[in-house]
Amino acid sequence: MIEYGQVHSFIRCLAFGFIVEGNGYVLSGDFSSAINSYKKANEVAVDPYYSILSDFYLAVAFVQSDSL
Repeated sequence: MIEYGQVHSFIRCLAFGFIVEGNGYVLSGDFSSAINSYKKANEVAVDPYYSILSDFYLAVAFVQSDSL
């Protein structure tokens, strides 16, 4: 999804790709990489839905990683 979003300049796909990537990192227990992916999603998101979604997952990753 990230590659498709970059190639076709499809920002929503790019933002959602970073969210999905972050979810994969969370599932594997790599919270620092998940946090970075969610931050990237938030940087590229122009649609409020994707911005709020990435913020939510970012907060969850911070709580799970005890980085508060």
